[in-house]
Amino acid sequence: MGLLGKLKGAILDQPPQPAKQSARLYEYGSRYFICSVRWIAEIGTPSVLPCDVDSEELGVSILRHLSEFDPSELDLRDRKKSDWPAFQASGAKSVKQFEADAWYCDLSKRGTCFEVWAGPCMTLNQ
Repeated sequence: MGLLGKLKGAILDQPPQPAKQSARLYEYGSRYFICSVRWIAEIGTPSVLPCDVDSEELGVSILRHLSEFDPSELDLRDRKKSDWPAFQASGAKSVKQFEADAWYCDLSKRGTCFEVWAGPCMTLNQ
């Protein structure tokens, strides 16, 4: 059996993985905005914490929002950018200003593994 056959067998023999949970974090104006996610959209009221928050408090808030993840689809046709929970909580004068100045972190958890993707909300490619 070749290497690919062995890998395929090893992958297929693995137990099912737990569902992936997601949350979003934004840094804007010396504050963090942590949002729960349903499907691909942020929902609910974000947690708002100062950037100098204790690491444990920040972690507890992130874990709470990860646990609120809902993978079911959400009809987004009637939602506007101005409905964005993080933008609304930020106090930014416009969505454009928020996108230009905020840093974005996509947080995900699957079992005991965590992934964090971070960068500016808007880049030169957008």
